[in-house]
Amino acid sequence: MTAARQTLRLDQLQSVLQAWRRVALLTEWDTDGYRAVLAAAEAEVRESGQPRPGFVSWAELRAELDG
Repeated sequence: MTAARQTLRLDQLQSVLQAWRRVALLTEWDTDGYRAVLAAAEAEVRESGQPRPGFVSWAELRAELDG
C-alpha cells in the first residue's frame, strides 16, 4: 500500500486487493481448511517464538492505511 501511494501506480494496489480477494474466497469456500492453515501458522509462531517473515501487526497495518 505504501509503495502504491508513493509511486501512484494502481497495479500495485490492484495486486494487494487481489491477494485479499483470494483470502476472502478461500475463507468462504473452505472455512475449516482456512482455519487449519491459521492454526498451523499460529503453532509455528509459538514454537519459533518469532513471527513469520513479512508479518505486519494489525496496529502497523492500520497506521499505514491511515497514513
